[in-house]
Amino acid sequence: MQMHAETHALVRASRSSSPPEATMKRLRKDLKQRRTTVQISIFAAREEIIRINGEIIILGNLREQVDAMLQTKQNLEVLENEYWTTQKSLEALKDLALTHSHPIRKIPPEVLSYIFELAVETNLVFANPLGPLKTPSAVSLSVVCSWWRELALNSPTLWARISVYLHHRSISDSSQRKKMEYLQTVIKRARDAPLAVTIEFHAFQPENDTWPQHSSVVKCLLARPWRSTTIRHAFFGEGFLSIEKSGLGLMKRLESVQSLDFQEVIVCGKNHSIAPIAGHPLFRSGFYQYDFSKVRTLLLPPQNRPFSNLPTSLRRGIFNGSNLTILRICAGEEWNDTLELLRFSAASNLTLLSFHIFPSCLGLQRSTLAVQFLVLRELVVEVTEPSSGLQGSRGVIYRLHPLLAVQRVLQSIECFSLQSLVLQSSIASAQRNSYGPKIDVGMFREFIERSELKRLYRFGFCGFIVSESTASEMVEAVPGVREVKIGRLTDSWQSHSQGK
Repeated sequence: MQMHAETHALVRASRSSSPPEATMKRLRKDLKQRRTTVQISIFAAREEIIRINGEIIILGNLREQVDAMLQTKQNLEVLENEYWTTQKSLEALKDLALTHSHPIRKIPPEVLSYIFELAVETNLVFANPLGPLKTPSAVSLSVVCSWWRELALNSPTLWARISVYLHHRSISDSSQRKKMEYLQTVIKRARDAPLAVTIEFHAFQPENDTWPQHSSVVKCLLARPWRSTTIRHAFFGEGFLSIEKSGLGLMKRLESVQSLDFQEVIVCGKNHSIAPIAGHPLFRSGFYQYDFSKVRTLLLPPQNRPFSNLPTSLRRGIFNGSNLTILRICAGEEWNDTLELLRFSAASNLTLLSFHIFPSCLGLQRSTLAVQFLVLRELVVEVTEPSSGLQGSRGVIYRLHPLLAVQRVLQSIECFSLQSLVLQSSIASAQRNSYGPKIDVGMFREFIERSELKRLYRFGFCGFIVSESTASEMVEAVPGVREVKIGRLTDSWQSHSQGK
């Protein structure tokens, strides 16, 4: 600032008068210095500009490098994703290869479908919370893998097995809606296959508040044809009879099924059990007008009201013109009358007979001609007794030893195609040990010879007290037998070879 002030003073002095030589020299020198200073500043500025331009170039290069690195990072991320995707695909292919190499993959689809049908006993829609453990359902099999799902969805009979449990307790609307949706889905997947329906009635009446829920279920089932029916009934509720009185036509539907299975339900409380207190609904007087002649499989409760106590018109109505091939029946104390009915009706068609009798002396009355079962392959004769004691339609019946009762049945029948014979007693050991004739092995041999049994591969003799020697004689009397069960009812079948 001082130099600039001196320069301006010299300039003013030169303007006012002629400047001396010394002043001019000093002025030129000062201007020269100033020019030099300005030149140096300009040069320095140029150098700074060059340096800044260089840094700009360097920064530009760095930016390109950063962009390149970012692009490389993105490419690496893409490659990494592709790597893991490829890795997962390889793992999936490996699992698929292991799955396809699994022995179950070698099973033909039709065989696996048959295994599914063996595994799925029924599809529980409205299940009994106190019932047995749940079996696999068609839905559970259809979610294992895509192959199983395709097989399950293409097996209508797998979905045609439906079980419902009707109880007096109500359920929430949301639960009812979900169960109805599930029922409709199962019926839809059954396509045109006739349904195999199991209904358990338990302690409810149509006049209860829960009836609208149950009626919608029954109506949904009745909208489709049925192939077979299992009715499980708790008698003190009278639900089955009440539903029929409501006009839904359940009994009329039962006339058209091929298989009809009636079962008893014993309701157990904390400290007691309640046995059925009345006969089965099929045996009520109001149902005698129904025609069950189309039924091929009829399974009646083995310990219910004995068949001998039914009116003769109903007994003949069940068997007249009968197409029965499988029958389970409680013939009661007058089992010989039931055999006589079979002689003129179902005896020529039956392939399986489960014959339950009471050990009474009334059964001693038998026809001189044996009842011939021409195509019967499996026969079960079981001696049992009603829970109320041995008292039938004719008052108190004199007890007969179970062994004698079985022998009387064998003396009254001939079975020319029999392959399996089971003789058993469910009477408590304390009662059957108080009196006890031995089995007549000669009579047993006579039955085997009279029936000309040459293909009997299974023989069971359970619930009786017999010695080992007697058991051996009975087994040796059966030609060609391969499976034997002698002893308790719970014993398992044992393989047998003749001569051992």
